[in-house]
Amino acid sequence: MILPLIWRQPDRLTRLAGAAGLLALALTVPFTFLATNFGYVDLETVLIAIADNNPVDMMNVAMKDFAKPLLESAVITALLLFCGWYLLRSLPYFAPLLLALSIFGIAVSHPVAYLWRQAFPDPALNMVGLDDLRPPVVTSVPAQKPNLVIIYLESLERSYRDIPASADAFKALAAMEDRGFSARNLGQVKGTHFSAAGLVASQCGIPLLPRGLTDPKELKSADDVATHGMAQFLPGVDCLSDVLQAQGYEGAYVNGSDTEIFAIADFLKGHGVGRVRGLKNEPAYANIPGTNTWGVPDTTLFEAGREELDRLAAGDKPFYLMIFTASTHGPAGYLDPGCDYVPPIKPRRSDSLMPATIHCTGKLIEGFLDDLEERGLADNTVVAVMSDHLAMPNTMVKELNAVGEARRNYFTILNSPRASEPVVVDRPATMLDIYPTLLEALGFQLKDGAANLGRSLFSNEATLAETLGLNVLDRALFGNQEIRRSVWTPR
Repeated sequence: MILPLIWRQPDRLTRLAGAAGLLALALTVPFTFLATNFGYVDLETVLIAIADNNPVDMMNVAMKDFAKPLLESAVITALLLFCGWYLLRSLPYFAPLLLALSIFGIAVSHPVAYLWRQAFPDPALNMVGLDDLRPPVVTSVPAQKPNLVIIYLESLERSYRDIPASADAFKALAAMEDRGFSARNLGQVKGTHFSAAGLVASQCGIPLLPRGLTDPKELKSADDVATHGMAQFLPGVDCLSDVLQAQGYEGAYVNGSDTEIFAIADFLKGHGVGRVRGLKNEPAYANIPGTNTWGVPDTTLFEAGREELDRLAAGDKPFYLMIFTASTHGPAGYLDPGCDYVPPIKPRRSDSLMPATIHCTGKLIEGFLDDLEERGLADNTVVAVMSDHLAMPNTMVKELNAVGEARRNYFTILNSPRASEPVVVDRPATMLDIYPTLLEALGFQLKDGAANLGRSLFSNEATLAETLGLNVLDRALFGNQEIRRSVWTPR
């Protein structure tokens, strides 16, 4: 589209059509790539990714896991550029058609949609406001404070239980769900749909909304930090670790990847987690067999989790330990050394590793639960096992898409003093509701069962998903500036 400007003197319409075509490609191609490979295309998530990630790290992940789709996207873009150039040069009447197509592409692009939402806000935004953002108020404390272990399952949703190709692989997780307190209608809304967002939603009861493009690590002085209101990650809310720290708990977090991704370390340390470990960056875990794009294999992760468990249990405080898995990460999953499971029913893509990774992750969790028993900790430790978010497009995407709007996250609690018998909760809920549910699972009582936008599933308080419905709630939170300003403004 640019070459016609060099090869011959174009008229004004040709120049305008060429420029519009280039702009249309720039505004649509990146978001088409995101939609195809990550399942989300909203500009808000892109802003968060830019602000909270190292561009070099993002490029390394893209080149390792998404080299083929990146190449395909580049080839298609190059072909479109060549065709546009050739047709503009060869067909006198192509310029008006290209201009019309480009204007249409620009108009429906996600950046323009974002600007449209700022100018003409969705009326649903008025349906969730500061009145719904209720800080957690502990009204009753258990006589004996139990420990808490949270295991986050990367991209591992409960929908796999109902898919024939993964149902057998899901058996260990299904058994946990059947003997514990399980929420089986846990839907997903924007701002909870990727790992860092799921972490924030489940521990703070709010969606992860963008703070802007300023990275606090780049601010040069304390005055700069104060000016930008970024002395703390999400300074306007109390999260799970804030409440537990105030109750005398000691906390730790461990995963196999870099905790600088999406500023996870900033979030956790800023809210009172005393020890935050990303094994990928620890020298002792360099070159571990099975290390992948996201860090060390889950086998190694749970070994480190046992070390943290022993350290915490040796203290004189109640504790909470968070472990974040990675083997079931898309697009293909990552087999741990020794994971040789073969599903009895093959997925549509016979090369898919997802059933094997689901099976082996479930077995690792079973082993960790056995270790709690052997250490004499099981009787006084509540264990929560949950998705971080619904799976993004992976090698079982066709099976997941067939489930449609019935796709749900996984969330089960074992050994809660509030649920001595198996409990199945079918109430509509989201990751926002996990935060107060975890506190009440430990035996704490919350005023109105509320913690920020979350409502405890042990209480009779209606969740926002029950009150508004999942689709309306999604619209009410997406780009909600009132909530965004509140959670990012220091108190």
